Amino acid sequence: MAVKKLASPQSLEQANHDFQQLTRERTELQTFLRQLRLSAQDDLAVLKSQLGNRIKSGEIPQERDPAGSHRRLYYLGPAGIAARSTA
Repeated sequence: MAVKKLASPQSLEQANHDFQQLTRERTELQTFLRQLRLSAQDDLAVLKSQLGNRIKSGEIPQERDPAGSHRRLYYLGPAGIAARSTA
């Protein structure tokens, strides 16, 4: 049986070169994406520590003043968080 040459040596060499180049680019992109994910995780952790946890409007805690004479109630209204003193 005769073996057929399907591609010239030059085109095989070019195909191998292209394959190696694409493999390098893929590795670089994977490294870049991994770094972006880590950076995004770090950014999220910083934001959570700076902003705290989300509080729903009905779950805002009451705060007492140090003398204990009155309480300050916080509520979420159209203008944002507001405070109101009670006796």
